[in-house]
Amino acid sequence: MGTHGGGAATREYVVAPDWLPPQWCDRLRAGLDDLASTEPGRKRLMPHPPFLRLLAEGVLDPLVRPVLGDTYLFHHANGMRLTRGEGKAWHHDYDSDQPWDGRSDTAMVHVMIYPAGLTADNGPLVLRPDTHTARVPRHHPNRYGFEVGPDDVTVVGGAGTVAVVNSATWHMRPPSPHGSVRYYLNYSFIGPGAAARPERDEYHDLLATLPTLVDDPAGAARLSALCRRHAS
Repeated sequence: MGTHGGGAATREYVVAPDWLPPQWCDRLRAGLDDLASTEPGRKRLMPHPPFLRLLAEGVLDPLVRPVLGDTYLFHHANGMRLTRGEGKAWHHDYDSDQPWDGRSDTAMVHVMIYPAGLTADNGPLVLRPDTHTARVPRHHPNRYGFEVGPDDVTVVGGAGTVAVVNSATWHMRPPSPHGSVRYYLNYSFIGPGAAARPERDEYHDLLATLPTLVDDPAGAARLSALCRRHAS
């Protein structure tokens, strides 16, 4: 359950192999199986109970808090069960070619969760370090296809492996010739320097609803803090 990081001093990425406990891996795989059966093609995870519960119980807090600080906010969560070995070419997930506000290079991070692990058979995660400052459109890296360079980092690990990655860091998923099942979840969080990111308004109604969907008072309070409109 150790972690290791890389990239620039801004903690561009942190990898935690086998970090998530087996009971959570089981719940998340079952949740993605259910989502694939009931809503094929859907990527948005909220407000489905197993995915909301992970957020309400603060499971990811030990990984996010050291990077974004105490006042980070939840932005959105996506995930799917992939079964055809499909790859995804180089890209990043930052929505602009401008810096957020000049104050933080880690103003948005993605917590990438792999409840069945990452192997050569199901498609590892490949990161290109020190690309988070490139300030290019998110699809600019597509031109490199699935090319793996000598300095790229290939992330593999057992069930429960988690990677915390700067939103602007280039990453890709190589195709898997074996087509093994690949489960992934991506929880996105923002720091105080990014509290007013405009696209978060798209989720405002959903974010406001989430705290009302859990019965546990502590979980509801945690969700209220994570889903509030602005960081304090």
